[in-house]
Amino acid sequence: MEVCGHINPESITAFTVSGDSLVTHRVVSNEDQNLTVSSEGKISVEGHEGMLFDGKMVQFDAEKDVDISSTLNKGIIFDAANGVHLAGDALVMPTGAPVSSIQRFKLCACMNTGELFRVAANSTYSTCTTLESICT
Repeated sequence: MEVCGHINPESITAFTVSGDSLVTHRVVSNEDQNLTVSSEGKISVEGHEGMLFDGKMVQFDAEKDVDISSTLNKGIIFDAANGVHLAGDALVMPTGAPVSSIQRFKLCACMNTGELFRVAANSTYSTCTTLESICT
């Protein structure tokens, strides 16, 4: 794991558990610098009493999946003053559903798989129940 952003690694109060693992109670960058955490493999962030990501911009990029889950079946809250936005082009639409010219969509989730999909908010398919089941 590599931590960038003009941080002196020796200044992080941490200890190694095993291999490349790092345990610390806090990782921050200087006030005027970005903090980047990167890895050639996997990054796992765990908090025994919760986790807080706070910043002007928080961005997760991955070549494969990004998994955000609550192991205690508690809630996961995304909160932002101007709303939480998802890239609509990345969300599937049911086959045959008309594309809205207004570009307003409802966000739907499959109960059995958790897969997210979108339906045009002003079409006859404006409910999450679709003619073609994409949740199977």
